[in-house]
Amino acid sequence: MKVIEFMGMPRAGKSTQFELVETVLSYAKKKKVRCLYEAVRNCPLDRKDRFQYNSWSLHHTINRLMEARMQDVDYILVERGIWDHAAFSIALYFDGKISKQQYLAQRRYCKGFGFLEDTVLAFFIDPETSVEREQKYHNQQGIVTNINFLSYLFEAYKRTIKKVEQKICIIDSSKPLEENTEEIFSHIEQL
Repeated sequence: MKVIEFMGMPRAGKSTQFELVETVLSYAKKKKVRCLYEAVRNCPLDRKDRFQYNSWSLHHTINRLMEARMQDVDYILVERGIWDHAAFSIALYFDGKISKQQYLAQRRYCKGFGFLEDTVLAFFIDPETSVEREQKYHNQQGIVTNINFLSYLFEAYKRTIKKVEQKICIIDSSKPLEENTEEIFSHIEQL
């Protein structure tokens, strides 16, 4: 079994690639795949308390990941997994939304569970491109999809990938989808 996390900037193509990888592995390669979608989609907490919101999502992700690892599957695909949560806590700290103590606690916690994943696909685009792509779908900026927070998040991802102990594949999301797909499958085949 191999566990693959998809992390990175909003509108960098994570969800598209996630679906492509799942489809190819399941149907073309006939592998058993379990998909763990982004936990924040189901978070019952108010987004205003960023520490609790991020903590709930992280714990929910870890719980689902541990349960999935008990199943008979070839691959587990994790949309916004442990390392993505680590990066978010850095960005929230930079943005003054959580305290240093909260940030350090989440960082240690993430590192303690990093062993649950085998590799990370890190999708990068600059903050301006992320905002530009988001504006194609939404006219207003959100809590995350604004240039200030995305600048913090971009820096947080760069810092986080230096700490990841697993294999990592950095995806330049400004390149065409087909190029990135080839790079992703080349990386997966090396696991």
